[in-house]
Amino acid sequence: MSGIIKLTDGIPFLQANTEVLGGQSVITFENSVALVEASDFSMERLSEVADFPYVFEATGKANVKYDAVKKQGDFSLLLPKGHLRQSELVNLVRTFTGFDLVKETYTDSTLKGVIKDQMVGFDVAMQGEESFIKIDQGILDLDAQSINAPFALKVQNKDLSGAIKGKMSEPKISIKTSDYIQKKIGKE
Repeated sequence: MSGIIKLTDGIPFLQANTEVLGGQSVITFENSVALVEASDFSMERLSEVADFPYVFEATGKANVKYDAVKKQGDFSLLLPKGHLRQSELVNLVRTFTGFDLVKETYTDSTLKGVIKDQMVGFDVAMQGEESFIKIDQGILDLDAQSINAPFALKVQNKDLSGAIKGKMSEPKISIKTSDYIQKKIGKE
């Protein structure tokens, strides 16, 4: 890590260059506002630093702005290419559709959100060749370490929806399937 720290008229300023997230990150703190610009960061490393489950294997770009006095900010991540990792969601989708989401390559995935105190609201969009995943108005409660993320999922023209809820360390996944898929499962 390299950078500069200075104090002007009692107001701190910090700018640092670091590889803590696996790629190049520039962190600036001025007037109680932190700005982070990261390129080629690793989702695995971000998951470790931010203490949330590692569910998506990718590298990408991130921009974060956070006002430490107001305890609010926003963020956006762009992940040009990535793969879901093995999870309960992947297993359930494979059971309902026969499709393995782990083998799917997602391009130009986005994660955008707003931070207000200990609550994080977020939206996710992931497009693959044969599947699409979307989370609208997901919520992370950092105090309770919980998640509530309703999702829509399309796999090979099969529509599913559901939610990821509970403790971030062990969330519960619920999936709603179409009548067609339920009938097909019932026959097998």
